[in-house]
This record gives sequence, structure tokens and C-alpha cells, in this order.
Amino acid sequence: MSARHHVIVGAGLAGALLALLLARRGHRVDVFERRPDQRIRGYEGGRSINLALARRGLAVLEAAGLGDAVLRRAVAMRGRQVHPLGGPEAFLPYGRSDAECIWSVHRGRLNHLLLDAAEAAGARLHFHHRLGLVDFDARRAEIIDDRDRHARWIDFDALLGADGAGSALRNAMQGHADLHPEITPLDHGYKELRSPRTPRAVSASSGMPCTSGPAAASC
Repeated sequence: MSARHHVIVGAGLAGALLALLLARRGHRVDVFERRPDQRIRGYEGGRSINLALARRGLAVLEAAGLGDAVLRRAVAMRGRQVHPLGGPEAFLPYGRSDAECIWSVHRGRLNHLLLDAAEAAGARLHFHHRLGLVDFDARRAEIIDDRDRHARWIDFDALLGADGAGSALRNAMQGHADLHPEITPLDHGYKELRSPRTPRAVSASSGMPCTSGPAAASC
């Protein structure tokens, strides 16, 4: 029996991890991402806010064999420091011990790690490519190369969408069956602040170790 051909739209965190897991199971995997390869160009601004990785997220990374590699790139966040108006500061731990913490990890570096692992497992990554039309009955998808606008059709056994809020696959599915999607754009943004990395220090108010730098402070 030949391996099933899985086509994944989107090479972000979800798409790269899915490609890794499927390729390790022996499936043929092609991943199509409309943006350039971020490992070469660099992670695009505006999407680099750190992830707060909890036990559930770490568990799937461990199942993929990347748990230790991720933790080496992460900063433990053991709780939050509360600064009330007119009152004393208080440290509120996330768990009953330091083992019950969440981890701050750079989204871009994690994505690079997953892309490298997926490619090493045999998944084929195609950048500057986006999904066009889909023939669900024939199990064929139109893939467009944005560099020259060339379009080609490919066959698939499964077509998997991991292409975010403006999903091209969801839009194609909506034309095939009413999915009743509810999309509510946010009317605000955020500011990203970076500070130089400094040596580990001890918070005077809580006595807890804290680290500053590209990863969020953990004090």
C-alpha cells in the first residue's frame, strides 16, 4: 500500500508540527506557504510576540522529540508580580511548585526548529506558494507560485489547513458547504518592547530569580 499524500496549507507552528508528525509516520507530505522561508529572510515583524508554552503544548513537542531542544530556548515563568495601587507588591505563582510553570519561547525560533525537523523527516516545504481553487470531489488543489503566478494542480489524499485567520482553505470550503464561520477582527494592536539581555538578578520584592531580555521576564 502506497503512502498517503497529505497537503498542508501554511508553514507556521501548527503546519510545521503537523508536517513533522505525518512525515515521521511514513506519509508523503507537501507544505505550501505563501510567505518566504523565514529561516532565510527572518521572522516577519508584528508576529514575533513570545509564546507562553504550557504543559499541553510542551507535551506534543516532547512527543515529536523536540522537548529538550525547545526548553533550551525557553525561559521559565513561575508566576506574576502584581503591583496594586496603594498597596504592597505580591508574587502570585502559577503552580504549587517551580515545576508547575509556563515557558516563554520565541515564536520565530520555535517555528525555525519545527521547519528544520519537518524537512529532516522528509516533508517537502514550498515557499512563495499559495492555495487557489480546490476540487474537493476530485481531491485536487490549485497551487499558485506567487513569484511568477504559475498555477498547477496537484492531487491529495488529505488537504489540511494551517493557514491562520484568513485561511484560503476555509474560504474554499465555504464555497463548497456553508460552514457558518464567525470572524470578528480585533480593533486594536499591541506594542512590542525589547530590552538588552542582562545577568540574572533577584527581585527585591519577591526574592524570586528573574531574567530580562528577548524572552518575557519571569519575575
